Amino acid sequence: MGTILGGFARSWWLLSLFGLISILFGVFAIVTPAQSMLALAWAIGVVSLAEGVSALVALFFPSLLSKAWVALYAVVSIVFGLLAILRPEAVVGAVLILLAIWLLVAGVFRLVFALATRGPGSLLVGLTGVLAILFGIACFMYSEAAL
Repeated sequence: MGTILGGFARSWWLLSLFGLISILFGVFAIVTPAQSMLALAWAIGVVSLAEGVSALVALFFPSLLSKAWVALYAVVSIVFGLLAILRPEAVVGAVLILLAIWLLVAGVFRLVFALATRGPGSLLVGLTGVLAILFGIACFMYSEAAL
């Protein structure tokens, strides 16, 4: 546990910078909600694209996971990421449904990964998988209210 806290202590400036950026985005979202939705769609696209590329690279390394699972996750993440980056205005209208699909795939992928590895941190990975699935279901159930 001391190693984790030591890492946070060494990275205080990075955590502070992340917090400052989060606060600035929150103020921006309150002042300009329409532009914030476009920025958020773009940011989600960047994250999805990065995860997809990471999964694509992971296909070339030995893994306990099925190559088909990793390939599916990579393709879904890359397609969604490119769509959100290249056409954020088109994605804003459907972002909740697309996000829900991505969250469900990501959640299942994380659960499968956690169960397959059962190593250090697999409990947290599994927990993020469950949370992603629950959030994906909530996005489907309440998509009309959120838009």
